Amino acid sequence: MKRPAFQFYPGDWLRDTALRSCSIAARGLWIDLMCFMHDGQPYGHLAVAGQPIPGPKLAQMVGLKYARFLALIQELEQAKVYAKSDSGALYSRRMVRDESVRGKRAAGGFMSLAHPNTPKPKGTLQGIPIRIEEGSSAGPPPAVAVASAPARERERALATPSSEAALWVEALCEEWSRAYQGTPPRARIAKHIEPLIDLYGPARVQANWRNYLAATDAKRASPAWFAEQFGAWETPQGSHPPMPAKPPATKMVAEVTPSGRQHLVEVPIDDPRPPA
Repeated sequence: MKRPAFQFYPGDWLRDTALRSCSIAARGLWIDLMCFMHDGQPYGHLAVAGQPIPGPKLAQMVGLKYARFLALIQELEQAKVYAKSDSGALYSRRMVRDESVRGKRAAGGFMSLAHPNTPKPKGTLQGIPIRIEEGSSAGPPPAVAVASAPARERERALATPSSEAALWVEALCEEWSRAYQGTPPRARIAKHIEPLIDLYGPARVQANWRNYLAATDAKRASPAWFAEQFGAWETPQGSHPPMPAKPPATKMVAEVTPSGRQHLVEVPIDDPRPPA
């Protein structure tokens, strides 16, 4: 069944550096396109039945002349707000990532019953549902019991290595420990970074992760913020390169006193005498 809504985080929208660099018209176009992506097939793509929606059709859907639409879409492209699939369809990285996480969580809620360390809800025997006769007080059906499990158990299941991507998450956790000499937030790293590995591949994620750790102190480090600003960490300095050093305004030169002694004095940089 189609969901009537998608997750939207106003704080992330207002703090996205790439998006804020675009004009208000381009940002308005982007939120319209996101609404169409919610109905896209696959989800998060401007596509119908896997086929990209042509540019002139998109312009018609958002009520713009094609020339104006092209100018705004190029502005979004230059800021790397969206990505393109192999078929040429525009898509939102965030929507695709959130959908991937939602699907894994939905599958994990049921699959976690098979894990030997997961507490078994009432109405199950070793994770196998037991039929409860009508009027019995044996407890709620398994689906209800699973839904009420503690949130920390779900996060722990998410952080348990069960795939190649999860094994890479463990490697990223080790790099966090080496960088900050502390215990990494495994559940949050799995939640925010495992979808990036599925989208961009482990090598690129690991390279960006190392740049992020090298440029960010422990108090400010956040897996969620790294995921949100992933494209900014293609370089060691991220999107905030260090300011160039100011050229010196003065220099030291040697002067001789009336008594014949030599000493150093500070003079403006444009003084013709050579520096000492």
